[in-house]
Amino acid sequence: MRNGKFVIAACAFLGLFATPAVSSQAQAPLQVIATDPDSNARVKAPLTMIHVMFNNQIDAKASGFEVTKADGTRVEVGEPLQMGGAMLMATPKAPLPAGTYKVKWHTVGLDAKKLEGEFSFTVQ
Repeated sequence: MRNGKFVIAACAFLGLFATPAVSSQAQAPLQVIATDPDSNARVKAPLTMIHVMFNNQIDAKASGFEVTKADGTRVEVGEPLQMGGAMLMATPKAPLPAGTYKVKWHTVGLDAKKLEGEFSFTVQ
């Protein structure tokens, strides 16, 4: 279960490093550290969670996900959940079956600067 391992590792990382480094990290521009699934990854079906991890804290209320299939059909996802202050999680309303997906995301850092991006992956 790749997603579960990623979440545990990310939470451990954030727990160990985020709190003491908040003042120095707050100066760094907001950027993505990792996504799960990785960009262009091939993962086993069904996929139940999508994560984007940042180098600084973000505002979940100003964040969002849009997940689409290869044909452009939108996939219904719940509200973004913030984990550990610097990670967003999207949970599809139903586990993602085999297919290729694109994730567009946006968020705002604590400095009120917007950041957006996208990545794709394939569920097998």
